[in-house]
Amino acid sequence: MKRGYTENYLDVCIEDIYAAISTGNNWPKSMGIVERLELLTNLRSYYEEQDTPEGYRKCAYLSKGIGILEVFKSNISGSNIPTN
Repeated sequence: MKRGYTENYLDVCIEDIYAAISTGNNWPKSMGIVERLELLTNLRSYYEEQDTPEGYRKCAYLSKGIGILEVFKSNISGSNIPTN
């Protein structure tokens, strides 16, 4: 995707992060569940503020990921597996 000079750099970074997350399980190995939840929640808030159909589509995708991670976190909370 060709990017113009007038695009906001933060917007470009967020789109790149969303693309990496949404095209597969592209998480850094050192990133725990808590950090992943925080990132997905912040991304969802960003797209909610955009108030566009595309933004809300991305919010729906992120919400599914948040739900999955929350279930996973609750399932391992009693185990010895670190969550962050």
